[in-house]
Amino acid sequence: MALTLLRGTIRDCTPAGSIAVIDSMGIDPISPQPGDNSTVWVAYDLSKEVTSGTVKYSYWLNFIPFAPTEIDLCSQEACPIEPGFYNSSGSSEFPDVTGRIEGRIEWFDQDGTPIWCVDTIYSV
Repeated sequence: MALTLLRGTIRDCTPAGSIAVIDSMGIDPISPQPGDNSTVWVAYDLSKEVTSGTVKYSYWLNFIPFAPTEIDLCSQEACPIEPGFYNSSGSSEFPDVTGRIEGRIEWFDQDGTPIWCVDTIYSV
């Protein structure tokens, strides 16, 4: 699934074998300006209990990667996360740069199994 934005796209990059299925996702505002607080939200259906895990944030500017950041999933979401339907969101400041900006958010459970993955791509 991909949703075309005025200045970019957001797409589901969840690999086969993941323990969640993304139902819908989005970005607010649709066309962020530098300095705007940009929120990514993901609605998903989780099939297995998650007691702990990691969130990995990866970024590229004009195809040049930055070192990914990994944080504790339970610092973002209340754990354990029982099977069911959820709507999760996170916000960050949209950068003041020119070119192609790519971002990836990946969630993994306590066993390293992928939960879900979302890519964002902007051309500024």
